[in-house]
Amino acid sequence: MKILLRKLTRFFNIRSFVAVLAVITGLGLTLFFGLRTFQSFRRMPEFPPHPPHPAETDVETIRPWMNLQFIAKVYNVPPDYLRRYLEVPTDTAKNQRALAEINRELGWGETANGEPRIIERVQFAITEFYAHPGGPDLREIQPAMSIQFISAVTGIPSDYLFENLGIPKTDNAYKSLELLSQEQHYVGGWESLARDLRQIIEAHEGN
Repeated sequence: MKILLRKLTRFFNIRSFVAVLAVITGLGLTLFFGLRTFQSFRRMPEFPPHPPHPAETDVETIRPWMNLQFIAKVYNVPPDYLRRYLEVPTDTAKNQRALAEINRELGWGETANGEPRIIERVQFAITEFYAHPGGPDLREIQPAMSIQFISAVTGIPSDYLFENLGIPKTDNAYKSLELLSQEQHYVGGWESLARDLRQIIEAHEGN
């Protein structure tokens, strides 16, 4: 009986030792591989930053409740360009008044769709801005540019440009030079119109 008890005691001691050894080995392996993983993670290059959210370009999303500051930010358009294109006073452009309110104040009325006309003009401004990135090169004025766009980029009042061209501004400010030259039967076509515009701008800048 005593011999059996000694054998049993030895057997359980051996099993306990093996169990403890297995636990220690497991912990050691976990710690070893955990440290290697941590070191590998530290050596990993940083993730590149997320690309900036692209500017909104769908002009159909413009609504009467929006203000000019909000539009300039969302559509990534310079506020001064937007103000000059619309020909609104500086204080009007910088305040938080909605487009519908500005439209009423300036008496621009509504389009055929019943929207405040200012929305259409803001859409023209943004569309031309993205159609001609960097603004017009005065040596290469494009036929798709409007006089209103050229006025906004150069800072020269559109009234001045139209007056010196001898073309009425009413209903013509937002038309392309190509269409405008056709409708006005401009001698020499849009190329001649662009040349005359360059001369007017250069003379204005020289004063």
